[in-house]
Amino acid sequence: MGTRYLKTSFMVSGKEASLRPQFENNRAKLVDVTLNVLSSLSLSDLEEAGAKNLIREKLIAAYNQALGKKVVDQVYFSDFVVQ
Repeated sequence: MGTRYLKTSFMVSGKEASLRPQFENNRAKLVDVTLNVLSSLSLSDLEEAGAKNLIREKLIAAYNQALGKKVVDQVYFSDFVVQ
């Protein structure tokens, strides 16, 4: 078991026009939530078929929980590299 590196970029979308301000106002909390979700994944989780969909669902649920309401509808990955 060696050390692995995950590099990802993604965009978050939702129906509320206030999504951007909510993310900006809660930036520290949401960065922490993102890091917790991503660092909880094992290498086998990342290599599994449909891994991005699982991660997407976990991030959506974590963001909505952290913000206290359903504001995030989708996460779109633009970069996803495991080394």
